Amino acid sequence: MATTKTFSPLTIRTPQFEAFRPELERQFVQRVCDWIADQHRNDSVAMSREVLTERVDSCIRRARSYGFNGKREVSLFVALDWRLGFEFERTAAFAWTQALLAQQGLTPVTRLYRIECRLERLAQVAADHLRDEQDA
Repeated sequence: MATTKTFSPLTIRTPQFEAFRPELERQFVQRVCDWIADQHRNDSVAMSREVLTERVDSCIRRARSYGFNGKREVSLFVALDWRLGFEFERTAAFAWTQALLAQQGLTPVTRLYRIECRLERLAQVAADHLRDEQDA
């Protein structure tokens, strides 16, 4: 028997809901693209809408591979990828994020928060180091 989702006075069965999934996911990708384009409209590196859509779609697939399924955590992952660079977790500089991204027993938001905290600590250490060099 198919599971149902009830929205008074409408009942949508799971197979019916699944039929809409591709369109809903396409709309989500486009909303994320719109947000990125708006946030980075003054960046010197221009990107076509097609390239942006491919990159966001790839980020969303990677987020889901780490168990990030909700819109919020997927969006946070995409934003992190945008700030750190495409496929940041596969680069030498950010390889340490792989363990946190895959860590079991923590919510996706907690895993992303821990990455953000570590990035802040690393930035502070770098700033302190620069300040010490300037003082020397």
